[in-house]
Amino acid sequence: WSGTGSAGKIGHNLGAPPEFLVIKQTTAHGTSGVGDGNWIVGHTAGLGAGSGRLIFNGTHNWDSGSEAAIHWNSTAPTNELFGLGTSGNVNGSGGTYIGYIWRSVAGYSKAGIWDGDSLADGPYVHCGFRPKYILWKPISNGSDWVCYDDGRDPGKNALSLYLLTNSNNAEGDVVGLDFLSNGFKLRTNTTHNNTSGTKVMFMAFAETPFKYSRAR
Repeated sequence: WSGTGSAGKIGHNLGAPPEFLVIKQTTAHGTSGVGDGNWIVGHTAGLGAGSGRLIFNGTHNWDSGSEAAIHWNSTAPTNELFGLGTSGNVNGSGGTYIGYIWRSVAGYSKAGIWDGDSLADGPYVHCGFRPKYILWKPISNGSDWVCYDDGRDPGKNALSLYLLTNSNNAEGDVVGLDFLSNGFKLRTNTTHNNTSGTKVMFMAFAETPFKYSRAR
């Protein structure tokens, strides 16, 4: 879409309110609210629709208040639209933007949040399918964005190979989690995934994207 510099709304055609939104400025815009080109993330599953933002290319914490207003116009997404504020990161006058927008779909995708418990035998998170790929970020301790997938750890539990999507670091190798037939279970305690009292947002996609997929 083309930015206007004024609060507005964008159609998404998902048929239900979006739960995970990633927006990136693709061309420069005028001086009325110059953006810094960050990847802006909204996550409504468990965090409150339109209530704050994360930055995909950084370790920033969940930031609400004024950030919710300038990025999402403090507006909850609907079945047809999501709100835009006046920030140059999402809607600067004369700029152009691209958005990647998802919601949970039974048997295919799941957006959600878990609470860290600081146990090596960590929490189980239900998805309703066996994951193929999981992206997550703790929202309050300045941690990285972490992703695990079984393409690089095929047929293995616990999975240990991971990438930090906000970093150009090489692949890491730390026991992280099990991919199960109906979700995943944390198998370690680090600041990246399981600090007690820290909420962790995630987006997961299924290995076999059908509603009645079988476990291996």
